[in-house]
Amino acid sequence: MSEKAELICQLISWAMVPVTAVIFQFILDSGSVWIKIILVAALILAFGIMIGNPFVVIPLVG
Repeated sequence: MSEKAELICQLISWAMVPVTAVIFQFILDSGSVWIKIILVAALILAFGIMIGNPFVVIPLVG
């Protein structure tokens, strides 16, 4: 993995940390079940972005 691809992967991972924290806080504060379901789906998507970003960045950057 090139240094540029590694840097981009790290930036994406670090950027998703506060996003997941905010989503998790909204899940805890929400009273509606439907909103909680949507936020859980968003949380799963955020974790997927954090874990899967190298598989997307490496082919694009090289």
